[in-house]
Amino acid sequence: MKRYLSIAVTIIISLVMTDRASGGFMNGNELYADCTSSKPDDLAACVSYVEGVIDAGATQHSFFVEAARQGSKAPPPKGSVVEGTVGIVGGSQWCLRKTVKARQAVDAVVAFLRNNPADRDASASSLVAVAAEQAWPCSND
Repeated sequence: MKRYLSIAVTIIISLVMTDRASGGFMNGNELYADCTSSKPDDLAACVSYVEGVIDAGATQHSFFVEAARQGSKAPPPKGSVVEGTVGIVGGSQWCLRKTVKARQAVDAVVAFLRNNPADRDASASSLVAVAAEQAWPCSND
C-alpha cells in the first residue's frame, strides 16, 4: 500500500509541476499569467522575472562596451541614454531612463503580451526584451 501511495504522490507532484518544468524555460503565456494574476506570489514572480531580464540586459551591454574598449572586434551597441540604463538581449536593445520604475517595466511587458497573443509561445526573456525595446527605444547616435 505504501508503494502505491508513493507512486500516487509522485504522479500528483509531476502533474502540478508540469506546466513550468516540461518546457524548461518560461514562455510568454506563463509570464502573462503571472503578471495578470491576483495572487501575490505570481505578481512577485512576474516583477522579479522582468527585473531580472532588464538587469541581465544591462550586464550584457556593459560586457559589449568593455570588450569594445579593450579592442574586441565585436561591434559595440549603438544606443545611448543620458543618466539611465542601456540593455541588450539577443537582437533587442533598450535605453531606460533612470526614473523608470520596475512597475513601469512590468506594465510595458504586460501591454506588449496583451497586444501580441500570437507571440506568447516564445521565450519570456525575448518577449521582455522586445517589449522594453519598443517602450524605450535608444537614440542611435
